[in-house]
Amino acid sequence: MNRRINQNQLPIPDEIKIAADSTPVCILGAYIGNNVNHMAVWTPVLEKINVKLKRWARSHPTQDGKHLIIGMEVGGLTQYLTCIQGMPKEIEETLNRKITKFLCDG
Repeated sequence: MNRRINQNQLPIPDEIKIAADSTPVCILGAYIGNNVNHMAVWTPVLEKINVKLKRWARSHPTQDGKHLIIGMEVGGLTQYLTCIQGMPKEIEETLNRKITKFLCDG
C-alpha cells in the first residue's frame, strides 16, 4: 500500500490508521468498512440482551412487566444500531425467539 490517493498527492501520514478490508471501524456507533460482517456487529448486542433478560427473569415479572422490560432492554439496545446499521433478517428472527421465550417463561 503506498498510502496515496493518486500519484500527484502527498502520502497519507503514517499516524493515520487505514483499516484493512473486513475490519469494521466504529464511528458514532455505526460499523463501517469494506466487507464488514454485519452478523458480528450484532453479537455483542445479543449477548447484552441475553444477560439482561436472564437477570429480569429471576424477578418473575408479570406479563405487563415483561412487556415493559422488552421495550426497555430489547428496544433500547437495538433501536439506534438498527437505525444506523440496519438489522439483518437473522438477527430479527433471533430477537423474536428471545422475546417469545422471555414472554412464555422459557
